[in-house]
Amino acid sequence: MLRLLLITLAVVAICVLLMGIRVFFTKRWGFPNSHVEGQPKLEEQGITCHRHQHKDAVRHQSLFDLIEREERIQ
Repeated sequence: MLRLLLITLAVVAICVLLMGIRVFFTKRWGFPNSHVEGQPKLEEQGITCHRHQHKDAVRHQSLFDLIEREERIQ
C-alpha cells in the first residue's frame, strides 16, 4: 500500500514538472497570456473580451435605463 502511494506521488510530481516546464524554467516566470486581449489575431478581427463588451453596453445605456436599474436594486 505504501509502495503504491509513493509511486502515485512520484507520477503526479513528474506530471506537474512536465506541465510547468515553461513556468518553472524560463526567465519570464509566468503563465502564457491566453486571454483574448493577448491574442493579436483576435484583436485584428475586432473580437474583444466580454468584460469590455459589458462595460461598453453599460456606458451606452440611456439615463432612463440606469435610473430604472437603480430602483430595482433598492
